[in-house]
Amino acid sequence: MKSFTLCLSLMLSVFTASAVVYTPVAVTGYNQDLVADGSGPSASSVSVSTGFDGVNNAFVAQNYSYSGTPSYYLPTSGTINSSLTTGLSWQLASYTANNVLHLPNANDTGSLTFVTPQSAAEVEVLCTAGSGSATATFTVVFTDGTTQTFTGIS
Repeated sequence: MKSFTLCLSLMLSVFTASAVVYTPVAVTGYNQDLVADGSGPSASSVSVSTGFDGVNNAFVAQNYSYSGTPSYYLPTSGTINSSLTTGLSWQLASYTANNVLHLPNANDTGSLTFVTPQSAAEVEVLCTAGSGSATATFTVVFTDGTTQTFTGIS
């Protein structure tokens, strides 16, 4: 089975003496719009007509309408809160523009780049896989050109 991976948002965490502070980070590099919004078939409002998983599935905004209002949809604000970590949330990209780094095939590569380079203790990535599991390798490239690679991320 092919792997389909979407990276939706990045979050930085900075540790202070008393607490962890999470800060959303603006990035560039999104290559597809996979959030159905507006009306009509989802394929008419996303940039990949086969959806994020090759079988016509797409993420759905609350304003999407085709055969009625959706029962389940992405939050209107674009904010996804962690159910496990207090204070950790991700801010999704606009639902009306490229909003994911879509890597539809095994061994596909892509890059998300901080708009403004900055220091962080951790980088949190919000990803999903469609129609099955996926395993990814992430390489963080630092401003001095050195790298750190994380493998086997599922």
